[in-house]
Amino acid sequence: MSKEGNEIDMKKLINVLFVVTGTFILAISVEFFILPYHILSGGVAGVAVAFEPFFHLDETLVANTLTLALLIVGTLILGKQFGIDTILSSFCYPVFTTALSYVAPMIPIHIEPFLASLYAGLLGGVGIGLVMRAGASTGGMDVPPLIAHKLFGVKVATGVMVTDGITVLLGVLAYGIDAALIGLISVFASGIAIDKILSLGAGSNAKSVTIISEKWKEIADVIELYLQNDQYNVYKFYTGQEALDCIKSMKIDLAILDIMLPDVDGFQILKQIREKYTFPVIMLTAKTEYMDKITGLTLGADDYIPKPFNPLELVARVKAQIRRYTQYN
Repeated sequence: MSKEGNEIDMKKLINVLFVVTGTFILAISVEFFILPYHILSGGVAGVAVAFEPFFHLDETLVANTLTLALLIVGTLILGKQFGIDTILSSFCYPVFTTALSYVAPMIPIHIEPFLASLYAGLLGGVGIGLVMRAGASTGGMDVPPLIAHKLFGVKVATGVMVTDGITVLLGVLAYGIDAALIGLISVFASGIAIDKILSLGAGSNAKSVTIISEKWKEIADVIELYLQNDQYNVYKFYTGQEALDCIKSMKIDLAILDIMLPDVDGFQILKQIREKYTFPVIMLTAKTEYMDKITGLTLGADDYIPKPFNPLELVARVKAQIRRYTQYN
């Protein structure tokens, strides 16, 4: 096996460890803080807490059932790749929470509810961040907004807001407004922790690169490996719409865009990017016809690299584009 292949295998092993460790930390957050203190956080645990006063069901059982059910529904509707990205965490989560549900009562923690919410958010954010850093997903309550987006065109951010809003509303009815406000501490702490974990090790000058390609199995792991070795934060997307949703909510310094996407032509994505954003876009595609190159460059692409490509050349071009972008912006 080539050195490059060995590096990719090691990267995959590290990603598995990240997913398992992150899911375990998330389970600690749930069993030691969220459920005992009835913290109205996001995710399946928050839903379980909100439902308990109405249905009087075991909260761990509800959270685990929701996790597995949403994994199945998400895979059926969102596709096989979603299931692949989510299955490890979704199966580890109920195993860890069930085991910890027996351990937690033996190690009682007596603190103020607002501190429990803070610790829950920080631990949960670290756990989710580790899973996301591995390029995977914890699934759970992320699934309904993704389904609404695919079936009805609802923006993912809007779907998340509606889902969390329903959870908070049920919580207010069950526990009162104070509990809902305490739950917000967990939500904000979680967001901060996730951001820190995703940027950990990249330094204060880290740049974010988005890869948008349907041929992710063939190229995404290789590109990610080389870019992360140069301390870039990398986000991979397999459809144009997923990438556009990310770009709207995150600071992106450069995009690597494939023309052949399953949901929309890459040129259309480039056109939409250029309507609002000025960060560099590198077209990485098997299309080598001169008219395709001319079209891409005319629509606003900053560089055009045909496949097959040399990863070291790609990294060099990424560095050059980001250097120019930061120098003149």
